[in-house]
Amino acid sequence: MNTSGHVELTSYEFNSLVVYAVRYTLGRRTYASYDICGLIKSHIGDLNKSTLELILKEISEAVSLGDECDKTEWLHTAAKIKTVLK
Repeated sequence: MNTSGHVELTSYEFNSLVVYAVRYTLGRRTYASYDICGLIKSHIGDLNKSTLELILKEISEAVSLGDECDKTEWLHTAAKIKTVLK
């Protein structure tokens, strides 16, 4: 950690962590889903194309997206990713 309080990650590390977080939170009934979707939308320009495509695949193939509020958030995130990938 540097003195500004930020952690520096390589692009590979950041993209990997986001994928791991998506896989962990998909289908769970927790506020973490909302946080991860927010992170994806806030940093969508920092995620590479293959990561975005993988996130879309994970969302579309999920057995469950959680409660209705979680489902709404995941579907909104997927729509945002699709827009960026066009």
